[in-house]
Amino acid sequence: MNGSILTNARVPYAMAQDKLFFHGLSQLSKAHRVPVVSILVQAIVSSALALSGSFDQLTDYVVFASWIYYALGCGSIFIFRRRGLKADYRVPLYPWLPMFFIVSAIFLLINTLMTSPRESLTGLAFMIIGIPFYLFFKKAKQT
Repeated sequence: MNGSILTNARVPYAMAQDKLFFHGLSQLSKAHRVPVVSILVQAIVSSALALSGSFDQLTDYVVFASWIYYALGCGSIFIFRRRGLKADYRVPLYPWLPMFFIVSAIFLLINTLMTSPRESLTGLAFMIIGIPFYLFFKKAKQT
């Protein structure tokens, strides 16, 4: 959990560095070069979520949303290959292993949606809530 907290705080930090999120989250502490503001915001949001439901509900929100990103991340290998982008690594058993992973992730998502529809849709809602923010900051960055 500690590793997740410290690494996940780097996402809003990196987005702020790219001018795709609130500028205040792009600041590092002078002494330790850690995104303190991003960690504090994450702590506040996490605390609010922890007070809002059970641990099982929270893990269902996160697991459902995470597997969507895992499948999309794995699918990006096909886009990179189609665009001719070269990498310093090889994907074993390409294209079968990535396809198997994506299909497995889809089955896992469907199963989670069927067994925990409320939690799954809540996790999806949290993801969708971010879209207007992304579009706003993307447009602001272009102007």
